[in-house]
Amino acid sequence: DGVVIGNCGLHHSHRRNSSTQFGIAIHHPDYLGKGYGPDAIRVLLRWAFTIQNWRRVGLTTLGNNERALRAYRKLGFVEEGRLREEAFFGGEYVDVVQMGMLRDEWKARQR
Repeated sequence: DGVVIGNCGLHHSHRRNSSTQFGIAIHHPDYLGKGYGPDAIRVLLRWAFTIQNWRRVGLTTLGNNERALRAYRKLGFVEEGRLREEAFFGGEYVDVVQMGMLRDEWKARQR
């Protein structure tokens, strides 16, 4: 349709550590929950681990974003830490969750 529904990308990349951070946002409400987010993440992870040769891809998300947490876990991301009441969102303080995936973990899931 030519409709921009969101964006995703890598940021805070550190070549020496072979580590980068991932971010995604689906802005168009008509496209939420349709699988576009996980599809985009799969493509980005394949590019990050095979073409860019990153060893680790991390992300942060709000602890009350159950849809995102469920999707990230299903894709193989592991919760690595939680900053309690770190962000003020929607009129309340919420946790920020740090998650990550290592290249070897990603490779094992491709079999």
